[in-house]
Amino acid sequence: MSAQEAFRLVDMISNKTKKTLEDIGLTKYEIEVYLTLVNSGSLTAIELSKKSGVPYSRIYEVAERLEKKGWVKSDRGRPNRYMPRPPLEAMRNLKLQMQKELEENEEQIVSELQPLYEKSGESERPDIWIIHGEENLLEKIREMVEKTKKNILIAFPKITDENIDTLQQILDKLRGKDVETKFMTSDVDDTILDKLFKYSREIRTRDVLYGGGIIIDKREAIIIFPEITPKGEIIFTMGIWSDHLGLAALATDYFEYLWNTSKLNKK
Repeated sequence: MSAQEAFRLVDMISNKTKKTLEDIGLTKYEIEVYLTLVNSGSLTAIELSKKSGVPYSRIYEVAERLEKKGWVKSDRGRPNRYMPRPPLEAMRNLKLQMQKELEENEEQIVSELQPLYEKSGESERPDIWIIHGEENLLEKIREMVEKTKKNILIAFPKITDENIDTLQQILDKLRGKDVETKFMTSDVDDTILDKLFKYSREIRTRDVLYGGGIIIDKREAIIIFPEITPKGEIIFTMGIWSDHLGLAALATDYFEYLWNTSKLNKK
């Protein structure tokens, strides 16, 4: 493929795509280099400079930046050859990198500024809700599970063949997420344990577990109160939800105490 043909192919890329590449942090030279590699495949620095129009004096710098950002790879040969990474892979790497940076920034900002904000007296009062009815409780739990980012602590006092399917539908929201999950329940049979192992590598059980709840990211908690029917069945008709950091911390400490004194089950 001639340099002129390569330029024509690069020019065929829509301005919208080029603008999008700029929006996610690529410079004009980086865009030209990457698009040239996508069109032409493996190239040496000299070939890449000629086909992309990027000055040879800048080509190594631009290619190395793209390599660090995950858009380009090289074979470290003599001469060194540069190859494009698949756009799908490059975007996946970018999202992971941005998510990691965002979480690190969030932790730094929140850990230092949130206490100052709360001491100022300007902070809003945290929400505390009393939730009635099993369906309302389940809906709130689904919402919490869906927005979990880092870790989730689950204490479910009684799991039976009747409620395991509903519980699995809720926990399926965790599949594919990089979330640390701790699951604690009362003693259950091996069939139910096998189903729960899909969501947590280790499950702990207790002879008796009074009440239950879920804590997500150590910031939000729901405490569920069971009710025993005249037939001896356990149902859940009321719970307390809050995003009060102090309450979430207290609930976390209590969960960890129960966790450390419970029977360990491993698959």
